[in-house]
This record gives sequence, structure tokens and C-alpha cells, in this order.
Amino acid sequence: MILNTQDMKNRFTLWPFISLQEENFAGFEKACLKIGTKRHFKKGEAITNIGDPISGVHLLSKGKTVTTVIDQNGLEKTIYFCKAPWFFNDAPGMLDQEATMAVRALTDCYIFIINLEAFTNLLMSEKVYFDLYLKYISQRVYSLVNELTEVWHLNPTQIIFKVLVCFAIDQGVDNNELIVVKTTQEELAQICGLHRVTVARTFKRLKELDVIKKTSKSTIVLNSDLSGISFYDL
Repeated sequence: MILNTQDMKNRFTLWPFISLQEENFAGFEKACLKIGTKRHFKKGEAITNIGDPISGVHLLSKGKTVTTVIDQNGLEKTIYFCKAPWFFNDAPGMLDQEATMAVRALTDCYIFIINLEAFTNLLMSEKVYFDLYLKYISQRVYSLVNELTEVWHLNPTQIIFKVLVCFAIDQGVDNNELIVVKTTQEELAQICGLHRVTVARTFKRLKELDVIKKTSKSTIVLNSDLSGISFYDL
């Protein structure tokens, strides 16, 4: 599979910063905010840990998060990235189960925690709200199934390459010849569930392949033409 930044969003099975942005969602979100309890989480802070009891539906109203699981070797694996607006912890909450995935703030975030009964009543009050929530569930299931088929088989180089390119598209920073991604190796290590040394070693490999042009403390510069890079040969 040959990848380039122009159609990367369509080539990956999952667009990492998934979000529920529909024409009618603003009204649904406003109704949810009225019945939810607002909480603020700082960048890097854990919002939910695996095994946490869940008391209500969580609505991400501002910011970005990363959702992870733990594999059989005890290593953290990234499942997907979200940006507001997005629901989470609704499934374990409604099933009265503990959280099976961890959620961490990639930026400062505002979360609204909504009582399960109040949330159910809201869905039943307006058909458009129910339809939007059903679409959200379908999108999440589709993303999870596709991503989980990949996540267990990707090597560190593929993981970092995928995250870097998707970050570049999301940030939209491009000077026509080079793409500048605003992140650090430390943040990438945390997001990808990899050791800092592994990230540094992978950066060396990506520089040899001319994927990465240069790095600084807070930015990573990518080659804007990645059409000659075969993802599965990394």
C-alpha cells in the first residue's frame, strides 16, 4: 500500500481523531451539558483507568484524548484518538461494568459526566438525539473492529509513522515542501505506548527512509511527499 498525505485519511482503517460532528449535534450536546457535571482534566492526566467503576456517560466537550488497552505482555496499546465532541464510558456504565480501556487527556479537556437515567430519558425525548447516538455507536464499533485487527500486528516504526502522519493531517501544518508536527518524542512515546529509547531508535530509521527531515525539542519535520513509502515495508 502506497501512502501520501493527501489521501492518508482514506487509506488508514481508522482516522485517529474521531469525532461526532453532525449538523444536528450542537443541540444534542447542549442538552447533554445541561444535565451533566463538568470536570476539567489537564494535559497528560488520566481521565479513566482500566478497572475504574463507571458512574455515568462521559461527554468530551473540549479537547483531545487517547484511548488505550493493555496487551497480554502488560504493554499499553493505543486504540484511537478522539476530539470533541465524543462520548465514552457509556458502554461499561450502562452494563454496570468496570472500564476496560484507559482514557488520557492529550490536551486540556472538559468532560461532562451524565447520569445514566437522565441520559436515557434525553435519548427518548427526541428522535434526532437517539439517531445521533446510534450513529456514534456505529462509528465507534466500526473504528474499534478495524483498529484492533491492526494494532496487535504493527511494529514500532509503523505505529510511530502512522501517528505522525495522522497528527500532521489533523494539525494541518504544511509549508508545501515540509510538514511540521507539533509534538515531542516523549509525548509520542506516551501516546504510542513505547519506550523513549524505542522512539529515538525509530526516528533514526525514519530519517534513513527520508520520512523525517529533522527534529527539535517540540517539533518533528516530515517530508511532504510520502508517496514512495510503503507502510507495510517499514
